[in-house]
Amino acid sequence: MTKQNRIDMDTAVEMMDEFEWDTIVHYMDDGIRESLHTQVDGSDSKEVFLAKYIAEHRSTFGEEFVIN
Repeated sequence: MTKQNRIDMDTAVEMMDEFEWDTIVHYMDDGIRESLHTQVDGSDSKEVFLAKYIAEHRSTFGEEFVIN
């Protein structure tokens, strides 16, 4: 696991502690979220899925995923 992957996982865990899952999903980009659903293992936890989303969001938009 790279340093950035660990940071993304820590961020995901913090978001999961602070916000309800439905709120997090509301702020996700639909295209990225649906694309990840086809790529991830069905046994991945929500935290793992969110960490992958955070990385893909950064790659796609050039900015961090935040919830306001």
